[in-house]
Amino acid sequence: MAKYGADVEGFSVANNSNIKDGAVTDRGCTDILCLVVFLAAVAAMIGVGIHGLMHGDIGKYTAPLDSKN
Repeated sequence: MAKYGADVEGFSVANNSNIKDGAVTDRGCTDILCLVVFLAAVAAMIGVGIHGLMHGDIGKYTAPLDSKN
């Protein structure tokens, strides 16, 4: 408390909050860059998956193997 004593003396959440009567209605998207990066990563995963299915040998991974392959 000694470190922030002067700052917290007169602080109250009621005076420093947008929440007055319920939820805040003035809202918006704040992380556009994060959304773009996330969507690019999802698109890349889908692209790599489709490429793997079309050009890979999926039977090699799904066929059962014994000790002699």
